[in-house]
Amino acid sequence: DIRKEYDLINLDDYCNYGSPNVWARIEAPGKKWATLLCNRGCRGRCTFCQVSYVMGQGVRSRSVSDIIDEILFLYHEQGVRHIEVIDDDFLGNPDRALELLRAWADLKLDLTYAVGSGVLALQINEELAQAMADSGCLMSGFGIESGNAERLKSLRKPTSLTKIREGCEIFKNNHRHIWLQGNFIIGFPSETYAELMDTFNYAKSLEIDYCQSSILRPILGTPIYDQMTAIKDKR
Repeated sequence: DIRKEYDLINLDDYCNYGSPNVWARIEAPGKKWATLLCNRGCRGRCTFCQVSYVMGQGVRSRSVSDIIDEILFLYHEQGVRHIEVIDDDFLGNPDRALELLRAWADLKLDLTYAVGSGVLALQINEELAQAMADSGCLMSGFGIESGNAERLKSLRKPTSLTKIREGCEIFKNNHRHIWLQGNFIIGFPSETYAELMDTFNYAKSLEIDYCQSSILRPILGTPIYDQMTAIKDKR
């Protein structure tokens, strides 16, 4: 519970500088915003990601009532009208996520939110997508990483290209007002030009609103860091 920490900053002044993401600038210009953490940790153990090594394996969730209390505090006492959900695995517990989203929708607040870190496409079904739409979601990301199926397996990403496409289609067909972002990584060890083209062509074929491509940064403690170190290249 970080509500008391809001006494340490002037949120009005803070929100005058920048915004949490491009979606908030497009859909909620000038709105006062804050971050919200509902879960800590992630179910995945992707070889490039440090979350499970820093936070431990699995997802630890706050209670729905605790999160709703914080949302009401941000809305009524801080004047917040947009929330950036910063979970690494927002839908980590699907039943609890559904309970939270429905409780959030029941508040009927003039409040938007975005899930910039992305959700696992494996988890998306029409029921969850509808609950996100009803509760004020204006943007959701998908951690896709690669458009090459074998590379995706080697990264231990808990999804598939088919599931990612199905998740995108659910939003595109039924909840077009929710912006979709795909997160990709290039520069994996031994990655070929053909794999890069697989990623480019797959990203293009999804026909979503935005694709964010990052160059791999090997992070200490992750399997891919050890793999890169073994190359013995001083760079």
